[in-house]
Amino acid sequence: MTDAVANTVAVAAEYNKALANIRDLDARLRVLEAATASSLGRIAGSRRTTGVGPSAFTTETLIQAVTFTAQNGRRYRFTMDYQNVAADTSYFGVWGRYAAAATVTNTGTQFYYRDTSGGTPGNWEGPKVIIAEAAGLPAGQVTVGFFVRRTGGSGSTDFRADAGQPSFLWVDDVGI
Repeated sequence: MTDAVANTVAVAAEYNKALANIRDLDARLRVLEAATASSLGRIAGSRRTTGVGPSAFTTETLIQAVTFTAQNGRRYRFTMDYQNVAADTSYFGVWGRYAAAATVTNTGTQFYYRDTSGGTPGNWEGPKVIIAEAAGLPAGQVTVGFFVRRTGGSGSTDFRADAGQPSFLWVDDVGI
Protein backbone atom coordinates (compact mmCIF):
# COMPACT_ATOMS: atom_id res chain seq x y z
CA MET A 1 0.00 0.00 0.00
CA THR A 2 1.14 3.51 -0.67
CA ASP A 3 0.42 6.72 1.18
CA ALA A 4 -2.43 8.91 -0.06
CA VAL A 5 -1.81 11.90 -2.29
CA ALA A 6 -3.09 14.98 -0.50
CA ASN A 7 -6.16 16.00 -2.52
CA THR A 8 -8.13 16.53 0.62
CA VAL A 9 -5.88 16.96 3.62
CA ALA A 10 -8.33 15.50 6.18
CA VAL A 11 -9.09 12.39 4.10
CA ALA A 12 -5.42 11.85 3.35
CA ALA A 13 -4.51 12.15 7.04
CA GLU A 14 -7.13 9.57 8.08
CA TYR A 15 -6.08 7.22 5.28
CA ASN A 16 -2.42 7.47 6.27
CA LYS A 17 -3.30 6.86 9.96
CA ALA A 18 -5.29 3.74 9.04
CA LEU A 19 -2.46 2.56 6.81
CA ALA A 20 0.06 3.03 9.64
CA ASN A 21 -2.17 0.96 11.96
CA ILE A 22 -2.43 -1.83 9.38
CA ARG A 23 1.35 -1.87 8.94
CA ASP A 24 1.82 -1.99 12.74
CA LEU A 25 -0.65 -4.87 13.12
CA ASP A 26 1.00 -6.72 10.24
CA ALA A 27 4.43 -6.37 11.89
CA ARG A 28 3.06 -7.60 15.23
CA LEU A 29 1.38 -10.58 13.55
CA ARG A 30 4.66 -11.54 11.85
CA VAL A 31 6.45 -11.52 15.21
CA LEU A 32 3.71 -13.67 16.78
CA GLU A 33 3.73 -16.11 13.87
CA ALA A 34 7.51 -16.42 14.02
CA ALA A 35 7.37 -17.14 17.74
CA THR A 36 4.69 -19.83 17.49
CA ALA A 37 4.85 -21.41 14.05
CA SER A 38 8.05 -23.30 14.72
CA SER A 39 6.52 -25.14 17.66
CA LEU A 40 3.12 -26.07 16.25
CA GLY A 41 2.45 -29.71 15.46
CA ARG A 42 4.14 -32.91 16.65
CA ILE A 43 6.86 -32.08 19.17
CA ALA A 44 7.49 -35.40 20.95
CA GLY A 45 6.56 -39.05 20.97
CA SER A 46 7.35 -42.40 22.50
CA ARG A 47 7.04 -45.94 21.17
CA ARG A 48 6.56 -48.92 23.49
CA THR A 49 7.38 -52.41 22.19
CA THR A 50 6.99 -54.39 25.42
CA GLY A 51 3.79 -55.19 27.23
CA VAL A 52 2.76 -53.94 30.65
CA GLY A 53 1.37 -56.91 32.57
CA PRO A 54 -0.20 -59.33 32.78
CA SER A 55 -1.27 -57.93 36.13
CA ALA A 56 -4.36 -57.35 38.25
CA PHE A 57 -3.55 -53.58 38.19
CA THR A 58 -4.89 -53.00 41.69
CA THR A 59 -2.79 -49.82 41.94
CA GLU A 60 -2.43 -47.05 39.37
CA THR A 61 0.26 -48.32 36.98
CA LEU A 62 2.11 -46.39 34.29
CA ILE A 63 1.53 -47.81 30.81
CA GLN A 64 3.37 -45.15 28.80
CA ALA A 65 5.10 -41.78 29.22
CA VAL A 66 6.85 -39.11 27.16
CA THR A 67 9.03 -36.13 28.12
CA PHE A 68 9.05 -32.82 26.22
CA THR A 69 9.78 -29.12 26.69
CA ALA A 70 6.62 -27.13 27.38
CA GLN A 71 6.17 -23.41 26.80
CA ASN A 72 4.06 -20.95 28.79
CA GLY A 73 0.57 -20.30 27.53
CA ARG A 74 0.40 -23.24 25.12
CA ARG A 75 -2.19 -25.99 24.73
CA TYR A 76 -0.96 -29.54 24.14
CA ARG A 77 -2.78 -32.57 22.70
CA PHE A 78 -1.74 -36.05 23.83
CA THR A 79 -2.68 -39.02 21.66
CA MET A 80 -2.01 -42.56 22.76
CA ASP A 81 -2.98 -45.86 21.22
CA TYR A 82 -2.86 -49.19 23.01
CA GLN A 83 -4.35 -52.69 23.03
CA ASN A 84 -5.17 -54.97 25.90
CA VAL A 85 -6.33 -58.52 26.52
CA ALA A 86 -8.05 -59.48 29.75
CA ALA A 87 -8.68 -62.77 31.58
CA ASP A 88 -12.16 -61.54 32.53
CA THR A 89 -14.49 -58.68 31.72
CA SER A 90 -12.43 -56.09 33.57
CA TYR A 91 -13.08 -52.41 34.11
CA PHE A 92 -10.33 -49.82 34.35
CA GLY A 93 -9.80 -46.20 35.09
CA VAL A 94 -7.32 -44.46 32.79
CA TRP A 95 -5.58 -41.35 34.15
CA GLY A 96 -3.47 -38.82 32.30
CA ARG A 97 -0.94 -37.15 34.61
CA TYR A 98 2.01 -34.79 34.25
CA ALA A 99 4.98 -33.62 36.30
CA ALA A 100 7.61 -30.93 35.79
CA ALA A 101 10.36 -33.55 35.89
CA ALA A 102 12.07 -36.30 33.91
CA THR A 103 9.54 -38.85 35.22
CA VAL A 104 5.89 -38.86 36.24
CA THR A 105 4.23 -40.93 38.96
CA ASN A 106 0.65 -41.63 39.96
CA THR A 107 0.82 -38.53 42.18
CA GLY A 108 1.41 -36.24 39.17
CA THR A 109 -1.13 -33.56 38.28
CA GLN A 110 -4.20 -35.14 36.67
CA PHE A 111 -5.49 -33.71 33.38
CA TYR A 112 -7.50 -36.69 32.05
CA TYR A 113 -9.71 -39.53 33.31
CA ARG A 114 -11.90 -42.12 31.58
CA ASP A 115 -13.51 -45.44 32.48
CA THR A 116 -12.88 -48.31 30.06
CA SER A 117 -13.32 -52.08 29.97
CA GLY A 118 -11.31 -55.15 29.06
CA GLY A 119 -14.06 -56.52 26.82
CA THR A 120 -14.43 -60.23 26.00
CA PRO A 121 -12.27 -62.42 28.28
CA GLY A 122 -9.19 -63.84 26.56
CA ASN A 123 -9.60 -61.83 23.35
CA TRP A 124 -7.52 -58.97 22.03
CA GLU A 125 -9.34 -55.68 22.18
CA GLY A 126 -9.31 -53.53 19.11
CA PRO A 127 -6.91 -50.61 19.32
CA LYS A 128 -7.98 -47.99 21.84
CA VAL A 129 -7.09 -44.37 21.28
CA ILE A 130 -6.90 -41.67 23.92
CA ILE A 131 -7.02 -38.04 22.83
CA ALA A 132 -6.60 -35.53 25.65
CA GLU A 133 -5.62 -31.88 25.89
CA ALA A 134 -4.06 -29.81 28.64
CA ALA A 135 -3.16 -26.15 29.01
CA GLY A 136 -1.32 -24.35 31.77
CA LEU A 137 1.55 -26.81 31.96
CA PRO A 138 4.69 -25.38 33.56
CA ALA A 139 7.35 -24.10 31.17
CA GLY A 140 10.37 -26.38 30.81
CA GLN A 141 10.76 -30.14 31.04
CA VAL A 142 7.42 -31.94 31.46
CA THR A 143 6.71 -35.67 31.49
CA VAL A 144 3.22 -36.89 30.65
CA GLY A 145 2.06 -40.41 31.37
CA PHE A 146 -1.08 -42.51 31.17
CA PHE A 147 -1.87 -44.82 34.07
CA VAL A 148 -4.41 -47.63 34.57
CA ARG A 149 -6.03 -49.18 37.62
CA ARG A 150 -8.67 -51.90 37.81
CA THR A 151 -12.05 -50.59 38.98
CA GLY A 152 -13.98 -53.87 38.54
CA GLY A 153 -13.43 -57.54 37.67
CA SER A 154 -10.83 -59.85 39.14
CA GLY A 155 -8.60 -61.43 36.47
CA SER A 156 -5.35 -60.27 34.95
CA THR A 157 -4.92 -57.93 32.00
CA ASP A 158 -2.03 -57.35 29.65
CA PHE A 159 -1.52 -54.00 27.94
CA ARG A 160 0.20 -55.49 24.93
CA ALA A 161 2.88 -54.16 22.64
CA ASP A 162 5.66 -55.72 20.60
CA ALA A 163 7.92 -54.76 17.70
CA GLY A 164 5.19 -55.54 15.17
CA GLN A 165 2.37 -53.87 17.12
CA PRO A 166 3.86 -51.07 19.20
CA SER A 167 1.98 -48.63 21.39
CA PHE A 168 2.50 -44.92 20.73
CA LEU A 169 2.14 -41.71 22.74
CA TRP A 170 2.42 -38.43 20.82
CA VAL A 171 2.52 -34.81 21.96
CA ASP A 172 1.28 -32.05 19.66
CA ASP A 173 1.48 -28.32 20.30
CA VAL A 174 -1.93 -27.04 19.19
CA GLY A 175 -1.29 -23.36 19.87
CA ILE A 176 -2.76 -20.91 22.31
